[in-house]
Amino acid sequence: MKKYDLTDLEQLKEFRIGNIDARTGELIAQGYEYPAASGKYFSTSIYAQSNLHAMKADPAAFVGMPWSTLDNSYEHIIADSADALAIYNAAFGVIAGYKISGTTLRTQIRNAVDIAAVNAIVDNR
Repeated sequence: MKKYDLTDLEQLKEFRIGNIDARTGELIAQGYEYPAASGKYFSTSIYAQSNLHAMKADPAAFVGMPWSTLDNSYEHIIADSADALAIYNAAFGVIAGYKISGTTLRTQIRNAVDIAAVNAIVDNR
């Protein structure tokens, strides 16, 4: 693991950006809820994202298929193409939100002019 001199502006920025990237990954790994407010969370792993992209490309191919929650305690049976696309949109809406918020924080850090400004930026996601 790299050691950072947090009194050096550029090293502090690199350290903070690494933390933001790690937090973004942690948040994405928590999955997405579908349907909204259902308490059922589904995977956003790289494997799941690959399946979701296939789902978007051919939603009808997924009709009738089970879609298991992260903890495998529930299987959602995909009702129709609209349901398949809603699953895709729910997943990638969450992923995009975390990536966009991470990008915003990284940009703020890159644009900070001193250590105090970098330290004032809080990742409260």
